[in-house]
Amino acid sequence: MSPFFSWTLQIAILSTGIYLTLRFLRTTRGSGLLRGLLFAFLFGAIGLWGLSKYLQFEELNHIIEGFTPYVAVILVIIFQPELRRAMARLGQQNRFAKLFTSGRKDIVSRVAKASTAMASRRHGALIAFQQETPLDAWTANAAHIDAEISTTLLESIFHPGGALHDGAVVIDGDRVVAAACLFPLTENIQLSKSTGTRHRAALGLTEESDAVTLIVSEETGAISIARQGFMNRDIPPLELEQNLRDALGLPSGDEELVVKKGFQFATILAAVKGFFIEDVLRKACSLALASSMIYLAHQDIIVTRTMDMQVVEVAPGVQVQARSGLFQIRLPEGRIHLVAPNNSANVEVVVRGTQANLDRLGAAGGVLDIPPDISEGSTDIQVEDISWGPGSSELEFAWAASRPPQLEVQLYSIHRMDLRPEYVTVDASALDPHFMVPEDAVSFAHDSVEIQGPRDAIEAIRAGSMKFLLEPIVVQPTDRGNQRELLGLATSMTDEDISLVGDERVSVELSIQPAPVSLGELEVDLVVVALRADSMADSQQWSISQADQKARFALHSAGLFDSAPGTRAFDETFQLIREYCQANLKAFVDVSELIEGEDIAPVRWQFPANWREELFPGREDEFADSARLEVDLLSEAKILLTKN
Repeated sequence: MSPFFSWTLQIAILSTGIYLTLRFLRTTRGSGLLRGLLFAFLFGAIGLWGLSKYLQFEELNHIIEGFTPYVAVILVIIFQPELRRAMARLGQQNRFAKLFTSGRKDIVSRVAKASTAMASRRHGALIAFQQETPLDAWTANAAHIDAEISTTLLESIFHPGGALHDGAVVIDGDRVVAAACLFPLTENIQLSKSTGTRHRAALGLTEESDAVTLIVSEETGAISIARQGFMNRDIPPLELEQNLRDALGLPSGDEELVVKKGFQFATILAAVKGFFIEDVLRKACSLALASSMIYLAHQDIIVTRTMDMQVVEVAPGVQVQARSGLFQIRLPEGRIHLVAPNNSANVEVVVRGTQANLDRLGAAGGVLDIPPDISEGSTDIQVEDISWGPGSSELEFAWAASRPPQLEVQLYSIHRMDLRPEYVTVDASALDPHFMVPEDAVSFAHDSVEIQGPRDAIEAIRAGSMKFLLEPIVVQPTDRGNQRELLGLATSMTDEDISLVGDERVSVELSIQPAPVSLGELEVDLVVVALRADSMADSQQWSISQADQKARFALHSAGLFDSAPGTRAFDETFQLIREYCQANLKAFVDVSELIEGEDIAPVRWQFPANWREELFPGREDEFADSARLEVDLLSEAKILLTKN
């Protein structure tokens, strides 16, 4: 049901109830006071309550809400007799029917004819026409007649000498209810002292009720009509009927208004006509009062909630619908990237509606479709552009923040990068000092990779004004050998909104080798040999000068120490390796390599290939394959031989 139709139906039901209540109150004794108090209570209490709500007068609103129930109870106690009498009258079928129709047989002509006849004979008469205010208080102790009105009946009642002629007659509808009724006298001090008791009683009744009274003067035969405390005197007999019709609010002419039974078309037409032209003021007041009460009740049950939504980026073409707690932003086809709001960020929305509608909604969720023709830059996200899902038409949405969230997109381009070792920064500060990362330690599984990002940033990388970097590699103390890493882009790249196409990772291999340890220098005796069989006799013919009889070598090791320099274990291993090298390193000059015509030959040396087993017997498996022991010649690579 739409909100407009729901409001209209509720106002119609409540205004009808208020209108029927007001019409019912008019049929009770003391109805004027009751209506006044009712209107004062409704308009005063509700109006004052609404004003305090609007102006946020918390103290006044608390007093009104606490005091109003007691006022209702007090009114019920004070007007208990009137309300009880009214409820009793409500149970009477003929009384209840008068709430819905004002139709009755036109008895005006009969009363006018009888009054004219009595005036000509100067027979005094007082006739009261009961309207909506009942005259039970004055008919209770009178002579009950309950007869159909006729000219003869009225003339008989007011015939001089009769038992009922001194009192008044009360007419209700088309029947004479009672005779010999006594009405209260008017307290109007402005009346002439010559005004008789019958006229004063007629005015007194119209001052306390909405009845219309007709008076026939016994002294002069003049006919008067009193209504609402005013009297129209000396009405000509020919004008009496029309004046009486006007006072009673009846249409002119000789037609009779008859209450139709059943749902005849004429009855329905008359009811519709009467709805728009009769009792307009009371109906308008009922409608205004009902509208105010519905509005204030609606304001009172309106609930405002602040709800969180998580931003979720949706790929182009994916069908989505509003889901509780999610703010889904669907991108159009093309290289358009969402910059803000960030994926997985939270945004707050204020939802306003009835408690029932908010309970049906649960948590807020919406879908925002970005148009394909959107341009780069930042713009406000309007709640009107978001699809909030079923049932959202009855709710009001607004952003919790003073400024709406910003929607920012960028147009992207793609570029293929050739991978180089300098794109990777290696942090080996925590590495075991016995190992090292060589300069050529970085290698890639693939030669290139595709990157995407804002066009300006991609152009800056192409031009070299922005350095391309992958994530750094942090070497752990226990890392050894070849380490494989999957790297993303460095923070300097992601801060510029640059990413790898397809969220791929770059496979990088890092080589970690034992760190070299210098074992110092070592001198070895240099001997002359002839390695070719045909030159063996020649080795005895050559000798080395005194200055070149020692060859000087530098010893280097890597991966052979498991302790830090300066420790006892280090010193022991250090001494062991030097002693082994001193005993097993052989240096020589092969005379077979003498250059013909010259006495110069290169210095050669030998070192055992199985040095691991010999140096560390039983422990060779403790060392990595990259562990090494190297010998470098420091002295002259070629020496001059002397022939003996």
